[in-house]
Amino acid sequence: MERNLIVCFILAILCLLACGSDITTKKKLINDTFNMSLKTIDGHFYNGLSSDREALIDFKHGLEDPNDRLSSWKGSNYCHWHGITCENDMKVVISIDLLNPYSLDNAHEDWSSMTLSREIRPSLVKLKSLKYLDLSLVSLKHLDMNFLYLANCSLFGSIPTPRFLNFTSLAAISLCSNNFNSKFPEWLVNVSNLVYVDISYNKLYGRLPLGFSELPNLEYLDIFGNGDLRGGVFQLLRKSWRKIKVLNLGGNNIHGSIPSSIGNLCHLRYLDLSSNHLVGSLPEAIEGPENCSSGRNPLPDLIELLLNNNQLTGNLPN
Repeated sequence: MERNLIVCFILAILCLLACGSDITTKKKLINDTFNMSLKTIDGHFYNGLSSDREALIDFKHGLEDPNDRLSSWKGSNYCHWHGITCENDMKVVISIDLLNPYSLDNAHEDWSSMTLSREIRPSLVKLKSLKYLDLSLVSLKHLDMNFLYLANCSLFGSIPTPRFLNFTSLAAISLCSNNFNSKFPEWLVNVSNLVYVDISYNKLYGRLPLGFSELPNLEYLDIFGNGDLRGGVFQLLRKSWRKIKVLNLGGNNIHGSIPSSIGNLCHLRYLDLSSNHLVGSLPEAIEGPENCSSGRNPLPDLIELLLNNNQLTGNLPN
């Protein structure tokens, strides 16, 4: 059951929808940050795949098929290939169903001979009209994926730990605007290549791992609107956050007082701490950017700061 959930979780990358926002500045920051982040990610965009057929062929090349289940995957009429369904008259792939015909309860040799294995190629994101993909009981050993988008996909339940998948190349993940109701996926802090993380507008709970601040490439983190993600703002903002540009912790259960060391976030452009449980006085002075190569004033790149709906007192320092 968990394996099937993980497969469904991963293959929802094809819901390529972005989380909306009413804040124009935030939209621009998100777009600018994400576009800049793409330039830093060492991966393949598969720009050469100009058709659904070519995307399917590349997907096939990533699979081991010991029983030749995909023998029909040749020629130009890809809408008639095994497991493929196209939208009428449009020749766009809307469904891929490669469910193993044998369950794990059958003799192991029957199941293993019919299973597909190895990796899911990123070329699947080229199938823009794909709405259904079933690889249940497929033995995936490696996920060669830089981008994983599951925004607005009506997903629910828990976010599973991908025990049998390799996420070391993952640079961008969006799970925003779903109905996940589970503890925060702490395994994300072990993905050192992450640049972009958006898990806003879910129902995640538990403690926000401090390890996020140590990710060497992270530029964007949005966990807004989960409601019960906990953490001490003093501890969170005292960490390094080496490349962070957008940090949205609003609408959660972040508590404590804001440290003066916030000024060391050299590249921060957008900070949202609104609708939390922050208390105490605002720092009378903000520490200078000790670790910034430019040696400029504190928070030199900050464009927008949101602190409303807390219990803070005092004035913002100059």
